[in-house]
Amino acid sequence: MIFRMSKNEDNKESFLEYFSKQGISLSLALSVYDDIYNGHLFKRPVNPGDDLYKMHGIVDEDLDDLIIEIAEANNLKVPLNTDYWQNPVTTIEDMIFFIASFSPKDN
Repeated sequence: MIFRMSKNEDNKESFLEYFSKQGISLSLALSVYDDIYNGHLFKRPVNPGDDLYKMHGIVDEDLDDLIIEIAEANNLKVPLNTDYWQNPVTTIEDMIFFIASFSPKDN
């Protein structure tokens, strides 16, 4: 018997591999994937180039809240400088690289 991953597991593995090759921590990529995937009533694939608003309905305060939630779950310090938040975040890839740029929290 050949073991085959479900389409979601295959998509998730590809997603994690893509960001791993970009130097992004597995825990950060997994947090983003799971939060976005589990936020849908109808489960849909999550891909790096997905437009956060058009594909997943995430915009404005919801996006800010998601970024803060993921950063805190990954022990990253959310910047208070409002200039920092002026970077355009429109895709999942943008969001992951934006969060990855945050400094680790002091222990």
